[in-house]
Amino acid sequence: MQTTNKITLVIPTLICLHTAKPYILEIRRRSIAICYYIGDELQDDQIKAVDPSATSIQRLTELAARYPILKVLHELLRITVTPMHFSAIYPRWLQQRLSTRGIFARGFMNLLARRGPKLDARKVNSMLERVIRPFLNNPFETRKLIYFSLAPNSFLFCARNLEVNTILESWDHPGKAPIGHLSRSVFVWNKALEEDWQNYQGPDPVYLSFPIKLGYALERRKNATRSPSEHRLMYAMTFGASSEAALYTEELQLVDHLCSITADTGTQLVLKPKPNSQKGELDQFKRYSHVRITEYTSNAFGSHYDLTDRYNAQRLSDLDQCDIVVNVGTTFALDAAAYGCPVVQLVFDAVESFPGLSKLRDFPHLARHLYENTPREFVLRGTGIHEQLNFLAHHQVVLELARQKQRQLAQWLSPVLPRQAAISSVVTQCLCDTEH
Repeated sequence: MQTTNKITLVIPTLICLHTAKPYILEIRRRSIAICYYIGDELQDDQIKAVDPSATSIQRLTELAARYPILKVLHELLRITVTPMHFSAIYPRWLQQRLSTRGIFARGFMNLLARRGPKLDARKVNSMLERVIRPFLNNPFETRKLIYFSLAPNSFLFCARNLEVNTILESWDHPGKAPIGHLSRSVFVWNKALEEDWQNYQGPDPVYLSFPIKLGYALERRKNATRSPSEHRLMYAMTFGASSEAALYTEELQLVDHLCSITADTGTQLVLKPKPNSQKGELDQFKRYSHVRITEYTSNAFGSHYDLTDRYNAQRLSDLDQCDIVVNVGTTFALDAAAYGCPVVQLVFDAVESFPGLSKLRDFPHLARHLYENTPREFVLRGTGIHEQLNFLAHHQVVLELARQKQRQLAQWLSPVLPRQAAISSVVTQCLCDTEH
């Protein structure tokens, strides 16, 4: 079995670098040279902190700028042929991408998105590759490439003489939008996300790996000696000040309800900000003496944040002090479940009072992987949400239901291989020559 002695890694954001770190270390352990292409938010020093021997570090946007016509063609075609009902997340993803455009460009692209001829969603990537491929020879330094989803300028991955291996950074990526190219191999967390990828992205060969961002909780779960404090809830924020305003406002209303209810029942409440939250954005809840806000991370919002060892250790320490985590739509429910902490997974079916949070039921990754089989007691309907949340006062009943939800999520998350074995397997497959 032949392997290469050099490979390209595309790392668009700081959170992608977090996922990339163990793969970089494994590749370098094998004495394989790495050519890095990074996003504009990353600095060369951040790459060299992981790989001190790194010498080839280039900007992905600078490479893409050499092919302006292909870049525009790929973008317009993707918008034109992708059905607006690709997923409930896709329209929001599209508007986020168009928000920086001028008014005329934005109007034109919205027209294409709504009126253009549409393809089956699973055929979009293959069509884009067929169009771009004849005009673009491999612009990278190596034939083999690994990239950590989701990367901008994905038209570059349609090139001839290029083998693209995609590693899933986050569980919501399959249903966001067509990634814009085909992959030699795709590596996802589990069988359920393999199904998501093939349902939304098409027939790429998909393999199971390991959820790197959750490894800190998975690997300590069996050996952790937890001493949770009775009647202490943690609420993990799904949104922040940089999120869609309507959703963030509704979540703040929910938190206010939780603060009031826990005050009445003598329950301590811990509020956990999103990792990319702005420091101090939850300070309004300090007026409640029983509320504590956990540590904020240093970040630049969006995807430019890191899950450092120190931050992860603090998150586990915070979980140790709580007996239940209350969640609406954040990945942290998986972190808590992986660590063994019971989870109250709220589901909003309350269009009259919380229309934004109720729309989360349509988000594919939440509907399939968080909300499925949620106890009916955790579903909030219609109006009178404050009164419905009073179920949290029945501590022992809630705790047992939350344990059931934790076991369900932990089973869903359970990886097929230990972390290092999975990383080694992925790297071996990415380095191997394709048989013709």
